[in-house]
Amino acid sequence: MHCFKFPAGLCQEINGDLARFWWANQENDHKIHWRSWDKLDMRKENGSLGFRDLLDFNLALLGKQCWRLINNPDSLWARFLKARYFPNSDFWNAEVGHRASWAWLPHNDVIVPTRPLSANTPIFVEEIMNKLERSWDLSRVSLFLDQETIRCILSLPIGISSLPDRWIWPWTSNGEYSVKSAYHITHSMANSRIVGPHQTSHVVSTQVWKGLWKLKSLPKIKIFCWRILSNAIATKPNLFKRKIGQSPVCPVCENNEESVEHLFLLCPWTAAVWFGSPLNYRVHNQSITTFDNRLNSMFQLNLTSSLDKNRLMTIISFLLWEICKARCKFVIEGRQLHPIPVLHQAMRAANEFIEANVSQSTHSDYVTLISTRAWTPPSDGSVKVNTDAAWIKESNRSGVGVLIRDSAGNVRGGLADNLYCCSALHAEAEATLRGLSLAKRKGFSKVMLETDSTILKQSVEGMTNNGAWSILPTTLEIRRLANSFQRVEWSWIPRSINKAAHAAASIGIRAVAQICWAKGPPPSLQGVLEADGLPGPPT
Repeated sequence: MHCFKFPAGLCQEINGDLARFWWANQENDHKIHWRSWDKLDMRKENGSLGFRDLLDFNLALLGKQCWRLINNPDSLWARFLKARYFPNSDFWNAEVGHRASWAWLPHNDVIVPTRPLSANTPIFVEEIMNKLERSWDLSRVSLFLDQETIRCILSLPIGISSLPDRWIWPWTSNGEYSVKSAYHITHSMANSRIVGPHQTSHVVSTQVWKGLWKLKSLPKIKIFCWRILSNAIATKPNLFKRKIGQSPVCPVCENNEESVEHLFLLCPWTAAVWFGSPLNYRVHNQSITTFDNRLNSMFQLNLTSSLDKNRLMTIISFLLWEICKARCKFVIEGRQLHPIPVLHQAMRAANEFIEANVSQSTHSDYVTLISTRAWTPPSDGSVKVNTDAAWIKESNRSGVGVLIRDSAGNVRGGLADNLYCCSALHAEAEATLRGLSLAKRKGFSKVMLETDSTILKQSVEGMTNNGAWSILPTTLEIRRLANSFQRVEWSWIPRSINKAAHAAASIGIRAVAQICWAKGPPPSLQGVLEADGLPGPPT
């Protein structure tokens, strides 16, 4: 599939075979398809199972070959294709050619400008850059650009390091093409053209779906919970709609329609199971709206229960599983329903699963978190640089804050600044760069730098082509400056420990120009420094 484009009819036929296998598990067994195929091949957080539509997946795989072709032009196969199909041009302007192979897929890149192109002498991007000050000079082009475009340009980072240009795939954080990201883009575009906007009376929130797939339970129970939330289960009303059942009424209580909410929550014997469980959950008929909303309310019980959230979700999933099993045995085999045996079986299975999957990492992580609740001073002879940023998406304005403290907790320097940034991550990177620059100007040689951005730390410590591509110029500047110190140690800290730098960033976002503190911080930071675990120095 990564070499040739498959016919659309063949892809649809394979999709149908996949759907039949999923619902029937046997070749000649015809079962009900409770959900259509286009509801199964979306993202999992959108209520799907994450299957792949073969036509769009084929295009994503072919895109990988195109990416390799433009990024490895000196490889043997790339030179062969160039000599065969575009000897006098490049890949983007290549044509089909005479008697072209099926493996050759031309691509025409179309650029649609937001404004009419000017006939004046073109201006190169480097002509509006001030690389020494890492700023933009848009005086020559401001008449041809709207305010939104100007704001976006001013937010782009500029680096001093000269590196060759490279292609960027903007739908991944590191800028490298991935089949997964390309598939989701292609599939979402195809669905928007064919299906149009999603319309339904009720949509389960993304938060619920994400919680489902993070659920610590048996795989079959996770799929079962997905079927409950998707209403893809053989309840009496669903069978009645398909002309299979004779009545939509609940076979247990024979009083109400057997909806998903009634089967798992409202039926009297089911309500007894929930009340007898460790949740002590009392079901109120008037408060039941949809099953996913009620599931969310159960998760909120974690706030007043001794059960941790993961254990709570595991118990709920096993209770749902055992309730359905008991109901099916009542309908098919005629067995009587008793809440206590169902509850005992669910709790026994849940406890066995929890004990078999218990991990020591949770306890060790908790101990580590407790031991690092407060800011800690650096070792003797070093200074600690804390940085943070605040970013406003609507205006791309950001405030950055820096605080430098020694082993005694004394503030040796700090600043707050206001600047344009293209993202919150870019603002964090600019704060780190300003922190290193301030430490360099003050003559410190051993620096411990703390940030609450995991992505930034990974980008700075990674290889040149790894990390977030959107902040690569700033990342390279950080690395270049860090190499000028005798020693630089990078560490991540929780946001709760970085309150002083965050307070400085809040000052910066309201500042008109850069504010520096040479002798001590302003009075507004005094309380934050004391809350950091050490007394703030006199101002």
